[in-house]
Amino acid sequence: MVTARWLKADVCLAGTGAAWGPWRGGADPGPGRGRAPQAGMAGQFRSYVWDPLLIVSQIVLMQMVYYGSLGLWLALVDGLVRSSPSLDQMFDAEILGFSTPPGRLSMMSFILNALTCALGLLYFIRRGKQCLDFTVTVHFFHLLGCWFYSSRFPSALTWWLVQIVCIALMAVIGEYLCMRTELKEIPLNSAPKSNV
Repeated sequence: MVTARWLKADVCLAGTGAAWGPWRGGADPGPGRGRAPQAGMAGQFRSYVWDPLLIVSQIVLMQMVYYGSLGLWLALVDGLVRSSPSLDQMFDAEILGFSTPPGRLSMMSFILNALTCALGLLYFIRRGKQCLDFTVTVHFFHLLGCWFYSSRFPSALTWWLVQIVCIALMAVIGEYLCMRTELKEIPLNSAPKSNV
């Protein structure tokens, strides 16, 4: 009778990671009051482990995507209008504006870059909940880069407006794309198994 009770409890808890029973050194917690499953890869769909090296490498990678794609957009737009590219278009806050052609070209490049970086969030971050965090981090480092490059804090209103629009576009589109990927159905193999 006692053995049947222990076997029944073992069958009910199979695969949950609960470890109790007379041969495992634990006491019987009673019916339905077993320990919670242990956290690990077996009991979860995705592991949420704090990994600072992964986070730092993702930040560096997204910063590289940001400046690489911004440089490509600036070169492409400058090539279309036969203008000479410069770092001022990327880092000088005073150049962005509606009144000059280089300012309009730079603004267009920043907007297109936000769309490209949203794809970067999809391919390299892959988590909808982290898109805003990485977007703000990338733009914070860009703020520091602009501050360092021009030796003054960016105070132009158009620069701040462009950055806010880019943050909103990059975060919302990136989160939308990541959530679509996260919500895809998991295909289950419905083919009959052969008994060997």
